[in-house]
Amino acid sequence: MHDKNTDVYINYELQEQLTNKAYIGDHIYVEGIWLEVQADGLNVLSQNTVASSLIRLTQEMPHAQADDYNTYHRSPRIIHREPTDDIKIERPPQPIQKNNTVIWRSIIPPLVMIALTVVIFLVRPMVFIF
Repeated sequence: MHDKNTDVYINYELQEQLTNKAYIGDHIYVEGIWLEVQADGLNVLSQNTVASSLIRLTQEMPHAQADDYNTYHRSPRIIHREPTDDIKIERPPQPIQKNNTVIWRSIIPPLVMIALTVVIFLVRPMVFIF
């Protein structure tokens, strides 16, 4: 709540309403005093000295030697190394000799049948039928 005669800025916007809400992380500016709402209190900045009966909150900076300082983990690196084992390279295999007899076995019988047909055709006219 604030007075009508006092300008109040929340997050750098002038507030026209008399009652406003501020959330954690909001910046409030009232009569030359800048306030930042934090989870554990208010951060107050001003050009002039601010006199208050509030308890001053001091933050301790984390120590680098503390156990919980920088507790982040990364995945392990995968290092690919070249193999050091000796590899024996053998001679290439000989080309496979194709067996041509299978081809001749399939070609010769029709040729023999054709030859016999021609021979029978030539011999037949000489034979007389009685």
